[in-house]
Amino acid sequence: MVSIQNKLIIQNNPRQEIVTSIIINIIVTLFSIVFAYNGLPQKVMLACNRIEPNQINCNLKEINLFLKYERETFIDRLSGVIIAPLSGEDISHIEYRVILKSGDGNFTFFGYRSEDKAQAIASEINNFIINKKQSISQVETQSELAIIPLAIGLISFTISLSLWILIILIPYSRKLTIDKTSNRIIINQKGLVVNKVIEHQINEIIDVLKEEKIDKSDDSKFEYFLILPNNKRLTLYWYYSNTWNSELEMVEKIAQFLNLKVVHRQVKI
Repeated sequence: MVSIQNKLIIQNNPRQEIVTSIIINIIVTLFSIVFAYNGLPQKVMLACNRIEPNQINCNLKEINLFLKYERETFIDRLSGVIIAPLSGEDISHIEYRVILKSGDGNFTFFGYRSEDKAQAIASEINNFIINKKQSISQVETQSELAIIPLAIGLISFTISLSLWILIILIPYSRKLTIDKTSNRIIINQKGLVVNKVIEHQINEIIDVLKEEKIDKSDDSKFEYFLILPNNKRLTLYWYYSNTWNSELEMVEKIAQFLNLKVVHRQVKI
C-alpha cells in the first residue's frame, strides 16, 4: 500500500498463491497421467536365452498397446521366480506379483489379481530355468483395459487442464490506484497473457459497502465493494494482501481516503 496526499495505491501480493497453485496443478497433472497410463492395456514379453547351462540372460519388454510405448530391460543371469502378494488398505484386493530374481537384483514381470494365473506363469519360467536342455524361452502376458483407473485419470487430467487455463488466463496481479488529482480510479490487472486497465471517475463512487451474507444456519460471510451507478460493484477482495491485518482494515483505509463511511448491509441467503 502506497499513500500520499492525493493518491492511494493498493496492490495484492499473489506470488505465494500462484506458486502454490502451479505446484498443486503439477501434482494433479502427474497423478492423472499415472492413473490414465495404468488404465491402458499393457503387454509384457520375457525373452530368455541360455548362454551356458547355468547362465540365462533375458530381455523384459513392456509395451503400452495404445500409446505404442516400449520399455526394455536387460536381465543378467536369471536364477529364479517368486510370487509376492501385495495388498493395500483393502485386503480383499490382493495383487500377486511375479518377481524375477537375477544377478542384478529383482525385477517385476507382472501383477495378477488371480493367484492361479501368477502361479502358472511362474511355473513356466521356473521350468525353463530347470530344464537345461531348453535354450530359448518366450513368455507373454497382457492386461485388460481398466475402466476405473482410466476414467479417474481422464477426469483428473480434464480438471488439471482447466486449472492450467485459469492460471494462464485469469489476471493474478491487481492494483487499485485512487488519484484525486486526476479524479480517477485506475485498475491494473496483469496475468501471464491477459493485461487490462479499467478506469472510473472518483465522483462515480456512491458508497463503500460492507455486505454481510447470512445463511440459513446464521453463519456470516463478509464481502466489500465500491458501489457505482446502476448498482455496479467493484469487488475489493482482489486487492487484499497480507500487508493488512484484515480486509476490513484495507476497506476502511479506502473509505477514509475517499471521505466516505463504510455502509453495513445484511443480506439473507
